[in-house]
Amino acid sequence: MHPRTCFMLLLVLSACATSTPDRRASAAWNARVANLQRASKLPWRDGGRCVVQEAAQPWSVVVERCFGALDHDRIRFHDPTGRCTVASMGAATLGLGEIKTDQFDTYSAFLRSQVVEDQVEELKEEREIARACGYGFVVGVSSEAHKAALKQRDPSLEVVVTGCRR
Repeated sequence: MHPRTCFMLLLVLSACATSTPDRRASAAWNARVANLQRASKLPWRDGGRCVVQEAAQPWSVVVERCFGALDHDRIRFHDPTGRCTVASMGAATLGLGEIKTDQFDTYSAFLRSQVVEDQVEELKEEREIARACGYGFVVGVSSEAHKAALKQRDPSLEVVVTGCRR
């Protein structure tokens, strides 16, 4: 056989012997690249290290794990559908909010009334300050009873139950 023929035969056989690309690996790579491209448009306090580490995860996981690394002073969160408010108070407000860890459920009816009255006035002031700066404002409470009492006094307050206890 001529050397050129041997070379062509070797080339054809080696091409046939190569494995087909793994579509799952390709899809995972594409998702990682998409996450990195999406994250590259945001300001990161850590230079994006968290996103690089978590980029193989779904975008929702990347956001949850790396939210604290965002430079909150340089971005403004906008949630037109309202889907993120209950899901993540911190994400929805970019750190503007109030967490009430009072042992509200243990208070007498009189004390509950007084606490709610005081808190609602305070929260309204804080909400107006946040709004004036272009931020949303969410109140986190420990129990459904506390949430219901605040909402009854002022239905316009955005209140979520965090479950945080003192």
